Amino acid sequence: MKSSGTTFIAGLILGALTGVVAERYTRTTSRGRQIRREVNRAILDLYGSAEQQLGRVKEFTREHVPAVGKKTEVAE
Repeated sequence: MKSSGTTFIAGLILGALTGVVAERYTRTTSRGRQIRREVNRAILDLYGSAEQQLGRVKEFTREHVPAVGKKTEVAE
């Protein structure tokens, strides 16, 4: 039991250090900034902007929850 707890704590510390190094790399090196831009672009392509997501939520609620749909129409 003690060894598994020690292993868990060591894993947490190693994971935190890895995250810090990765964050610093993506912010300070040109390759890291390029990776960050590519990831941000991919996320935007997959999910769209915040305005697009809000629009999807409004459409969903109008279609599936009649009472909420009426209130959103009045608010606009």
